Amino acid sequence: MPQKAEYKIRPFDDLVIGEIATLKRTITENDLEDFAKVSQDFNPIHLDEEAAKKSIFKGKVVYGMLLGSMISAVIGTKLPGNGYIYVKQELNFLKPARIGEELTVTVKLLRKFDEKKHVELETLIFNEKNELLVRGTARGKAPF
Repeated sequence: MPQKAEYKIRPFDDLVIGEIATLKRTITENDLEDFAKVSQDFNPIHLDEEAAKKSIFKGKVVYGMLLGSMISAVIGTKLPGNGYIYVKQELNFLKPARIGEELTVTVKLLRKFDEKKHVELETLIFNEKNELLVRGTARGKAPF
C-alpha cells in the first residue's frame, strides 16, 4: 500500500528563498519493471541487459522520467509541498543513473513570483559518487 502523506499546505508567504529539500533512494530492478508497467515504456535499454550492452550506455540505465518523478515527489511533498501545482519542468540528463545506485534528489527554492504565486526551483540529482546526473529547473504555483 502506498505511503499516505499528511495533507497540509504551506502558505506561499512562508516559503524561504534558498530553502532546500532532499530525497534519497536506491533504484532497484523492481523499480524499473514497475515503471515500465505503469508507463508502458518497454525500451530494452532499461530492461534487457544484453540489448542495453549494445547501446551507448553499455548496460541498463534508469528511465529519465523515473528520475523526473523523484523530483516530482520532492516538489509535491516537501518543497514547496502539498497542494502546489507543477507548471513547468526542464531536465538536462548529464549522466545515466544505474540500478543499485543511491540517488539524492535536491530541490532548492530560487525565486518567488508574488503576482502569480509561482516559485522557481533548482532540481538536481546526484549519485552516491556525488556525480551530477540531472540538472533542471521547475516552476510551481501555490494552490491559492
